[in-house]
Amino acid sequence: MPLLQKEDLMLVDLDEMNTVHFEELDIVNNIYDLIEKKESGEDNDEEIIIALDGFVSHTEGHFANEQRLMDKYMFPATHCHQAEHDSALADIKMLVSQYKENRDIVKLKLFFKEELVSWLGNHIATMDMVTASFISQQG
Repeated sequence: MPLLQKEDLMLVDLDEMNTVHFEELDIVNNIYDLIEKKESGEDNDEEIIIALDGFVSHTEGHFANEQRLMDKYMFPATHCHQAEHDSALADIKMLVSQYKENRDIVKLKLFFKEELVSWLGNHIATMDMVTASFISQQG
């Protein structure tokens, strides 16, 4: 069962941001599926690591694109939005590094199920919603 459904994510006023959020949802669901397979005894550590590295890369691109849009349209709260991105990306990178080192599947699952789902929903509903609304009014 997927961790997140498309209906779980709020839509913002920019289609390109919604598209990236849905891509991220697919990546997160794939990683969560791999976590559950690992818990069921499957030896898939390398597959999990590849998926986690892909998640980091996608997230870096996602955040860089939002930064580009905020800069282009001179979004007034760019520093707040960017600070959330920086913090989230640091947390994700730390988690990936720790998983590579100790293979703690319980910690990985907890992060995705509890922290990431909460952060993602909250971030989209607040920062991304306001950012997309501001940008869409500039066009």
